Parts: sequence; C-alpha cells; structure tokens
Amino acid sequence: MLVYRVVEKGELDDIVRRSQFNAPAGKSTPTGAPGKWFYLSSSDALDTAVDWSSKSGRQFFIVEADVPDGSIRYSQPNIDATITMPSGKLGVFLEFGIGLEDAKIRVV
Repeated sequence: MLVYRVVEKGELDDIVRRSQFNAPAGKSTPTGAPGKWFYLSSSDALDTAVDWSSKSGRQFFIVEADVPDGSIRYSQPNIDATITMPSGKLGVFLEFGIGLEDAKIRVV
C-alpha cells in the first residue's frame, strides 16, 4: 500500500541516510506508540507541500512509502484539528513495530 509523507530537508536527509523512517522520541500520538502521519493521496501530499512552502518560505518534499496492508492502525478522514495535517485531507497514522520500519521508501 502506498502512502505519502510531507517532510522538510532535515527529515528527508535522515530518511535518505538511514533508508528508513526515524521513530520520533517523546511524541504524543493517537495510539500512544511512536509513528508518523501520512497521506493516502499523492495529490493531497503535493497540495500540502506547495501550501506549506508558500506560507513558510521553507522547502518541503514528498516521500512515498510502500507499507504492508495491515499497518494502518488509525485514520482520520477529515483532519481539521492537527497542526501537521491540513483540513479536508485524508490522513493515516502508521506505528513503528507494525511495518513502518520495513517500508520501501522513495523520494517523489
């Protein structure tokens, strides 16, 4: 299953260097486990990257991850209340230990 993450240069460099996602430390997540937010649509990820770049003046990148089908543990169809996901986009949260560390990653 393909999912898409919008990242800044520092996270992108870390992903490229390690060939995997780095588990966040001390982050509050919907499930209480470390993980990352992703989009189900590449166009939603692109819209967000362009929007964030234009508003902040920073550069954002899109990373595509091929994850096992059973790895999605939490999804939110209309994400309005989080800083990291804009309104109206379909987002999913993937946990480490349930396939995320084995994702095949590609920079889009």
